[in-house]
Amino acid sequence: MKIQYLILALFLINSQLFAQDVNRNYKPKNLDEAIQQLDKLIPDSTKQKISKMEEKEFLGNAHLSTGMWIRNNWDLWKGGELSNFFYELGIYHPDDMSGIILTSFYRHIRNLDYDLDYQIKHYQDYWKKVQEHEYKMKNDTAYAKKYERENDSIYKEHLKYLTRDFIPGTKIRGWVNYSDGIISGGRTQIEGEIVEWQGIQAKVKIEKFLDEKKRKRVIRYNKVKNNEILVSYYLLEKI
Repeated sequence: MKIQYLILALFLINSQLFAQDVNRNYKPKNLDEAIQQLDKLIPDSTKQKISKMEEKEFLGNAHLSTGMWIRNNWDLWKGGELSNFFYELGIYHPDDMSGIILTSFYRHIRNLDYDLDYQIKHYQDYWKKVQEHEYKMKNDTAYAKKYERENDSIYKEHLKYLTRDFIPGTKIRGWVNYSDGIISGGRTQIEGEIVEWQGIQAKVKIEKFLDEKKRKRVIRYNKVKNNEILVSYYLLEKI
């Protein structure tokens, strides 16, 4: 690993790299505050190294280091003020939120426009394609068979991973779709227990809605029975 990657991976973990006069426990309420907080937390020497990277290079190396710190410490998984800020923009997944924060921070360092509207559209377009794919997998037999045939080897590898790490009984947190009366709909989080696997979707026994206001819409949209719902593997994480 190159030295700049190592520094990047550790700068939010090793407290010696933090400025002494910064409140490390402060949780930003919006994107501008998030950028300001990172600007205070990250040493100038590290920012200089980041500025010499390509954007994709920085994001690829920061997602599981700095990005994970942001997601965990700024309550993006728990529905804090910062996540509510992104909800209002139509961004629902913590990975997407931290991605926008990191992208905007990189562009801040390089004195570039955040181009926030394009960033938002990028993630919304992605999830729209995911929803369209899930709908076709459920309702278009020919499409589903073709997809499974073309992705058989990938599918089998995923099943090995899921069988090993997400066995029935595993407690999980997952993202599920709901309809708010418009075409795009939205996503919200549930917590529960894996009952069984149906392909690469887990049947989950719902134990908790992180946003109780979305309960009825999730149940209606997904035709939930016996409090069980199907959740795609890439929208799951262990609790």
